[in-house]
Amino acid sequence: MEGKILAGRYQIIHYVGGGMSRVYKAKDIVLDRYVAVKMMSEQLKQNQELIYRFIREAKLVGRFSHPNIVNVFDAGRDDDLYYMVMEYIEGVSLKDWIQKKKLSLREIVSIGIQICEGLDYAHKHGIIHRDIKPHNILITLDGHVKVSDFGISRFVEGGTQLTETDVVIGTVHYFSPEQASGAKLSFTSDIYSFGIMLYEMVTGEVPFKNGNSVIIAYQHIEKPLPDPRKFNPNLPKSLYQIIDKATQKKPGDRYSSAMDIALELKWTLLEIEKGQNYYQIVKSYSKKRAWTIGIGILAILLGLLITLIDG
Repeated sequence: MEGKILAGRYQIIHYVGGGMSRVYKAKDIVLDRYVAVKMMSEQLKQNQELIYRFIREAKLVGRFSHPNIVNVFDAGRDDDLYYMVMEYIEGVSLKDWIQKKKLSLREIVSIGIQICEGLDYAHKHGIIHRDIKPHNILITLDGHVKVSDFGISRFVEGGTQLTETDVVIGTVHYFSPEQASGAKLSFTSDIYSFGIMLYEMVTGEVPFKNGNSVIIAYQHIEKPLPDPRKFNPNLPKSLYQIIDKATQKKPGDRYSSAMDIALELKWTLLEIEKGQNYYQIVKSYSKKRAWTIGIGILAILLGLLITLIDG
């Protein structure tokens, strides 16, 4: 494959990796830039469902424009090869980072914020990712985070939920309880998977790892997560609370949006950088200020109402 020019434009340089699809580093000889070319594996190209998903991913993500989502530039077919052209990320996956180095609290929170901002953008465009895991989070050499691989995502119109009764798709170690049981999925399903990933970042391990896929899926449905503070005694209370809320078994008990988590993580980052006391004072002040503003607005509205009645 190396040296092949795809669609008269993309010169394949070398193989990078992949599973159901193979990813290559390539050179766009028209725009003179490096790109990543994703191709369907040879043994799967006869599967019409997988071809549909592949093309659909290109169409969905091709509409996106967000700094924390991998950009898709082009897609097509060259002879019997289905391909997708994406931005080339010089870096590693979050899974590699977790396995090869101990992440600092600041790194964990910064990565988490960027993931949530990318996820929130996708959710606001009606997309449930359905396979949030460290393998699908790419980190550039300067620490910039990109969410990738929307291949099994689903488009949800009008905020409705998705039911997967005939097939369970995703990676079991990061399954939400509803994903594990084949029940309705919503945007909060991604939030649960993010919470599991955050758990892994702070402890170095996923919460459920022993047993086969069925056993692990059952644990996500029924078993409480082991307390991450047992494995990381220095875990800030605020970060523990974020993990705990994101990984609630009932979707309605989790954060309602990824942006809500991003905002909480920003408070945690302030706690880490400025110290616990500074964090508590500022957050308390912000809440009191919001309460004061609310009272002020209520007083103004009440005054207007009295004026209208007297008039």
